[in-house]
Amino acid sequence: MGAPAEARAARPCRLSWDEYFMKMAHLVARRSTCLRRQVGAVLVKDK
Repeated sequence: MGAPAEARAARPCRLSWDEYFMKMAHLVARRSTCLRRQVGAVLVKDK
């Protein structure tokens, strides 16, 4: 059976695919070795 109603209600909302991939790009940008231009890119197909 499923989880109790309280557990389902407490679960946070999921990010949209666009929000998810944008957060990934921001995280990748933080690893940039250039302090002036911190750019991150995530290539996505069919999402």
